[in-house]
Amino acid sequence: MRKNILSLIEELMRNDDIDYAKQSSYILDEYKKANKKTKKALDNSFIALCGYSLESLINKPKKYFNFGVSF
Repeated sequence: MRKNILSLIEELMRNDDIDYAKQSSYILDEYKKANKKTKKALDNSFIALCGYSLESLINKPKKYFNFGVSF
């Protein structure tokens, strides 16, 4: 089992030429369809990845993050 999965995720994301808008839409759609238990698991995973739940990333005003990213 990998000990540093966050480093692996970071490396994979850095070297991937994904369509961020498409992937963001996919994540948002899956979150909207998810039941309460699955939303909690997703939120906890996002907290581990970046310090914010997916719910707060979705609901915070764009100016809060100041990265020029829109949803």
